[in-house]
Amino acid sequence: LSPLIMNGDKFIVSAILGLNNVAIYGPTVDIALRAIMLPASFSTAIIPKISKGISVNTKNYLPKIRKYNFINILISIFNFVILSTCFKYFLRFIFSDKFAESAEPIIFIISIGILFNSLAFFPYSYLSSISKFKLLAKIHFTDFLFFLITLIFLSFRYGIIGSAIAWSLRAFIDFILMYYYFLKNINKI
Repeated sequence: LSPLIMNGDKFIVSAILGLNNVAIYGPTVDIALRAIMLPASFSTAIIPKISKGISVNTKNYLPKIRKYNFINILISIFNFVILSTCFKYFLRFIFSDKFAESAEPIIFIISIGILFNSLAFFPYSYLSSISKFKLLAKIHFTDFLFFLITLIFLSFRYGIIGSAIAWSLRAFIDFILMYYYFLKNINKI
């Protein structure tokens, strides 16, 4: 479902709002999503370490899990600050002043969504490392249904700003669910 969640929105935005709006929404979201590569790479790289650490020494591994989570939080905040303050200048450089002006209303909204999306990577990695794949599938399915409904409603109601809000709300719901189950499972250690 992840590819549908991350890319399907452009098709829906295009169908609801037309190509003019998706021409602004699509590239803005796609380029902004590149910022999640750093927290995603970090979180993916530590899955084997978490799995091994938990299997070898469960109780004593908790401080390391907290440390990895803290590092992910710092990376995520760094991404948010850069995106929310500098991204419009990058869009001006890549596209044009007019494009950046058109995208400006959604930049901060998408930046917030990317912050939550980035923050959800570590709990996802932890849950993956302890083989909670069925739970992760349920979380992603819930995200997908929520996103589809809110994307359609908010896009009709508020245009591309509504689309950006729907994307960020989906990321927030994902973050809440991932952290809830992360904390629930980490407390079992």
